[in-house]
Amino acid sequence: THTHTNCQTMAAAGVLLVGARVCTWGARRALPVIGSSWSEMSAAKSNANGHRNGHHQHHSNSRGLSWGSWKHGAGRESDPVQDTDAGGKQNTGLTVPALPAALAGACAAIAPGLSIGATALAESEAAATVAATSTSSATALLGPAGVQALQVLPPLAAQVVFLAPLQAMKDIKAQGTTGSLTPIPYVSMAVCGIMWGGYGALSNDMTILVPNISAFVLGSYYTYTFAKYMPAGTSLTPHLAISAAMLGTVGYAAASFSTADALNTIGYLGCGVVVLMFSGPLAVIKTVISEKSTASLPFAFTIASFANCSLWTSYGFLIINDPFIWAPNFLGLLSSIVQLGLFARYGFAKPAPETAKE
Repeated sequence: THTHTNCQTMAAAGVLLVGARVCTWGARRALPVIGSSWSEMSAAKSNANGHRNGHHQHHSNSRGLSWGSWKHGAGRESDPVQDTDAGGKQNTGLTVPALPAALAGACAAIAPGLSIGATALAESEAAATVAATSTSSATALLGPAGVQALQVLPPLAAQVVFLAPLQAMKDIKAQGTTGSLTPIPYVSMAVCGIMWGGYGALSNDMTILVPNISAFVLGSYYTYTFAKYMPAGTSLTPHLAISAAMLGTVGYAAASFSTADALNTIGYLGCGVVVLMFSGPLAVIKTVISEKSTASLPFAFTIASFANCSLWTSYGFLIINDPFIWAPNFLGLLSSIVQLGLFARYGFAKPAPETAKE
């Protein structure tokens, strides 16, 4: 039993480290392309400089000889090739026949890098234009204060949701077991932190990037705690395998795809993981309806989810007009509304009466 638990804990820690290293891995995948283009450009530039310096040195010597010969009254026919052309006119020595070829080689060497850079720049400029247009429309609708509020409040509301499982972790440690709890919300939180953090980094949106750092850190802690105290016979292997595959896909997309394709790939994966996070509350809803009691439904967390999803839906729709942001949060908003409806239907559960002492 101890060996099984230790193996699961080590496996959880290993997969979570994948998330911490995925950005480094992606950067290393991109560096050879950049380094290759830079090396080729430097080599071509060096060759061009070598040709140019050699010809300049040769012509400089020729001009020095001709100047000295003219100054001392010597004949200028000492270097007719360098000093005169076919028509007998003076050659200044400034023409370097090999220079155009060297420049052509340099341009050919850096062309792939320039093409990649131009594509990325064009995509960034297009995204910035769309974001600026959306922000301008939102400013006209909400005013500057409203726009600023929707850029600040969603990350703050997200922190409340991310910190909510801390009480569950305390209960797990006190009881020494996870009982019937499912690890899906905790694993999903860690994976979402990496995915949406990468999405925010690629789209240059700090409102998305910053809060997901804490999502990854806290989700990793919750997953590690769950793996440490889960009962015998419980396995995290399927969850960890799926998480590793998703994180590997995110890293590959960020390193190999264009910015637009990478954002689409990460956006679709992120939406799928968010749906998994909502599966926990949906299961609780079924229990509440069957038992006609809200004892298993935390009211404070439901209110926090309602506020969080409302703010993120508004930010995604009004500020940046991004369906990858507002669509999954709209689903979460509907889920929290259903949960609040259950409280309205069945009321608040009364605490269990204490057993009478004899």
